[in-house]
Amino acid sequence: MPTRTFLAVIILAATSVACGDNSFQVQQAPEFPSAAGAHISVFGVYKDGRLAPEAWDPLRVHLAPLFGAPACEAGYPDIVTASGTPVLQAIDDYSRSNGVTDELLDRLSSAAKGDFVLLVTETGRPGVKPDTSEPSSAGAGPATLRAGGPHGGRAPAQTRKPVPDASTFEAVALLFSVHAHKTVGAIRMSYSGASFDDAMQGFFLRLGSELPGAACEGWKGDLHLDVSDIRKLDTE
Repeated sequence: MPTRTFLAVIILAATSVACGDNSFQVQQAPEFPSAAGAHISVFGVYKDGRLAPEAWDPLRVHLAPLFGAPACEAGYPDIVTASGTPVLQAIDDYSRSNGVTDELLDRLSSAAKGDFVLLVTETGRPGVKPDTSEPSSAGAGPATLRAGGPHGGRAPAQTRKPVPDASTFEAVALLFSVHAHKTVGAIRMSYSGASFDDAMQGFFLRLGSELPGAACEGWKGDLHLDVSDIRKLDTE
């Protein structure tokens, strides 16, 4: 069964700060990079319960505070394309049910050129609040951030129809260490404004301050995985 221990167990340092419409919480394990110039491979975006390759494109314009330039490509799904449609489907099914767990990132991080893998999660939309009527079952949220049940639980998250007039937007940057085989840092932003661009500008400015001099290192190339490599994650 996938483990989800990061926020519950290994965090030794946490800070919170509010600035305008943005409020941030930063949590770090000892393996979080303490020196400038971390080498980072971006995995992609987990948005509203699924891996969303298209969600990386709107973030490109905001990358300069983190990487010094907007040229940085997300690895998913390209790094597993050579493994075929069944593997892509298995990853999609697994992440919808469990989130992007450390076990999944560990399977994929051997293709990372960097020492760390960055996953961005997004929940909600600026200027929108959930309707309290007509709940529906959706894919689980990011695994390392969930609670309840064995090892964090697998109960589907409850989503509701959005209505305007209050923000429920949250973005989280999770930093996975390739060498430690686990998530070692989380920078969480809650945003109360109405502009996605303003929210993400503040988000990447904060990432840049937590990871000064970070470099985007990209990915080595395609992984060749068997569908069983992904399916068996549910039993570990």
